[in-house]
Amino acid sequence: MIYVYQRSSFYGATLWRSADGGANWEEKTFPAANSQRAGTMTLSAEDENTLWVTFSHQNNDGAKIFKTTDGGDSWENLTTSTLDGQATRYVFHQSGTDGLVYLATNFAVYYRDDTMSDWELYSEGLPYKAEANIIRPFYKEGKLRMATYGHGVWETEMAAASRPLAQPTVDKFISYCIRDTFYFDDYSVLHHSGASWEWEFPGAAYVSDYNARNPKVTYDTPGSYDVTLRITDGNGNTSEKSISGMVTVTNGCDPETIPGFALKCESPGDYAQTPVFGQTVDALTISAWVKPDGIQPEYTGIVMNELPAGLNFKTNNRLGYHWPGGGQWWWDSGLAAPPGEWSHVAFVYNGQSITIYVNGIASTQNINLPPVLLSAFKIGSYNGWNDRNYKGLMDEVCIWNRALSQDEIRLLRHLTKVPANDPNLIAYYQFNETDGYVLDRSGTRHASLRSGAIRETCTAPFGGGVAAGLDIEGEGSYEFPGTGIAISGGAGLTPNGQVIVSRI
Repeated sequence: MIYVYQRSSFYGATLWRSADGGANWEEKTFPAANSQRAGTMTLSAEDENTLWVTFSHQNNDGAKIFKTTDGGDSWENLTTSTLDGQATRYVFHQSGTDGLVYLATNFAVYYRDDTMSDWELYSEGLPYKAEANIIRPFYKEGKLRMATYGHGVWETEMAAASRPLAQPTVDKFISYCIRDTFYFDDYSVLHHSGASWEWEFPGAAYVSDYNARNPKVTYDTPGSYDVTLRITDGNGNTSEKSISGMVTVTNGCDPETIPGFALKCESPGDYAQTPVFGQTVDALTISAWVKPDGIQPEYTGIVMNELPAGLNFKTNNRLGYHWPGGGQWWWDSGLAAPPGEWSHVAFVYNGQSITIYVNGIASTQNINLPPVLLSAFKIGSYNGWNDRNYKGLMDEVCIWNRALSQDEIRLLRHLTKVPANDPNLIAYYQFNETDGYVLDRSGTRHASLRSGAIRETCTAPFGGGVAAGLDIEGEGSYEFPGTGIAISGGAGLTPNGQVIVSRI
């Protein structure tokens, strides 16, 4: 149920009501008053049809505050002569009471409930003529808080105790990853002194504490799950609320063995944003497939931590890096990712050096750099700066909290990853979802697309399969273990070095 106050003329206003979450609206008529301007409203927490409205004009004697119990079809005038000559500023209903409302005017604060025939002054302890800006409850301690124009913020005891009203809440209603944790919390009307909580999570695989205010819950089977919260205050009063199918779990975060879709960035502000990692690392590897659309602006971020730390472009699409606490941002690897082509790029930090790879070719700077606290990453941007925003396609973004060797970089280049075999793969983004979050295929650090970033069909050369490498220094036949592939080299055809075979 949604109510909207709309000013329709200089002195007039209209009330709109939607009973279906905003899909459809019904016009209601406000009660008559000299002026209906600058109205304020407050809604009952227990009855969506009970609403109080005020009209703030000082000349509205006899028509300042009204109450409806049928959603605006009819109105009861709660104005008395006590309010004469005053302009209303704010109205607030205290949940868990019998119609108790606080009415702030340009002179004072009053209260009234369903048993009272007139307004009682509630300004004890306030400065003279403290005009309210907004009133908010702090049910946890039974307090009323009020911000004022020019007189600061004030707190007092509520005029009456609220009976408990249970209201469970959660950080998300749907999870697309079976590994995700649901963070529940109590949003009830409840004084916490001596209070207790009792939760029910049928079908949950793990519950941190059934009697905590804010339990953490996981589910190991896809489906929709009911939730019940039962609360008890210090006086033994209870309230219970059950929500059928409150949370839903699907399992879309297993890694896939096909390229699927890629991240596409076209305009400034297009990138993918990860949550904060919150771990300090003394080794780090970042890899990705990139297909730049033209020459990228200097220092454009490829995968960049917000500190900043990570991989970026230098001039003419050559690759470089940023690192806090001594990193030489001007260093140029000399390796470039050509425009309009898919290239595999990687960045490896081990404390004593930085190595950058393009298609398995390495360029190393020997430099001692300190560990870094990983914040959030931007994929396709340097700190969200419009002039350092990537334009093109990107896919298969991997972040490890260890330094991969050159052999590992080359062997994994064309293969989708198997996180179960590598606990140091702390984030893995494949961009294969049709919409919504970019799921972390190795953990729970799901990313989101920003601005106009989209997904587009990927044609990069990677997928599920196997890879093997051999050092071939002379003529002969060579079999690559586990791949079913053999090659022969005659005179003048030997590579005299490492050969990697990937079978997708």
